[in-house]
Amino acid sequence: MNSTVSSINRKNFTWIGLILILTISGVSNYHWLRSDNTPSSGCDSNAHLYNSLIFFYRLSDIVSNPSFTFWSKIREIFNLMIMHPKDFHEAWSFGWPYFTYLTSSIFNLFLGNSLFVTRLSMTLWFFILIVSTYFLGKEIADPLTGLLSAFIVSIYPPLFVNSRLYGLDFPLTSIVTCLLYTSPSPRDLSTS
Repeated sequence: MNSTVSSINRKNFTWIGLILILTISGVSNYHWLRSDNTPSSGCDSNAHLYNSLIFFYRLSDIVSNPSFTFWSKIREIFNLMIMHPKDFHEAWSFGWPYFTYLTSSIFNLFLGNSLFVTRLSMTLWFFILIVSTYFLGKEIADPLTGLLSAFIVSIYPPLFVNSRLYGLDFPLTSIVTCLLYTSPSPRDLSTS
């Protein structure tokens, strides 16, 4: 009986710890983005912000078009996602993937179109990174290791700074970490 209570308390501790890490990370990102009035620096970040704005306007045209049915809107959004870079915009046709632009455009559709909201969308990727790191650590060792891993990722300065900059590198980091956790291990794929 006592070991069952201890395991329940440990499980609750790790979940409460993870929620606390996510809350503190989200509030601190919100605070830093709210107080940072300087424009983004670097041509890479500015190019991604520009592409995001173009993508947002194209997406909002699709969503607000009353002549489109629900399924035709889904089809047009899909067509927007697979559009050739030369057709997207001639000035910025580097062939970057559009998924990050889609997530920030959804944030802008619901929260209003602004630089703050576009950069705030990176917080979603920060949450995905923290949660994926927790589950990866839990899978490798135990829940407390996962919690410690999530905590280290949440306070690691390069990751914390990049979670506030708009670009494709941070979402890629989050996706790769999530795929590391969700992909089957080599021993699960063996036929022996």
